[in-house]
Amino acid sequence: MFAKALKGSVAAFLACQLLAMPVAPAQAQETRLDGIVYPDSTECPGGGTCRLFFELRGADAKLVYESMQAKPEVDECVDGFFKHDEASGLHCYKGGGDTGYGCFFGYDLRRQKMIDGKFSC
Repeated sequence: MFAKALKGSVAAFLACQLLAMPVAPAQAQETRLDGIVYPDSTECPGGGTCRLFFELRGADAKLVYESMQAKPEVDECVDGFFKHDEASGLHCYKGGGDTGYGCFFGYDLRRQKMIDGKFSC
């Protein structure tokens, strides 16, 4: 069940984000995502997993960061820039030095909606 929910959650989020990106057909390609999923059972009546939090890194996060329309803000935590899309709960950063790019977002399985990602400095 977890794997099925994970696939559906990731697919729904990426479909929304990718549809909003201006990508020419010649640039489209299949790629393995670089990232992590964090199942969260807190605030979940009866146990189990109620929320999933995702972290994208590297080239995948760079693609999302650069396609976001949110204005970048200076962020000392990542020694770079941070963007936030309030509608989807997506947070992305462009870090300085070797930090690179990263994106955080979440999905509430019970309410079936995107939520803010978990990010800590």
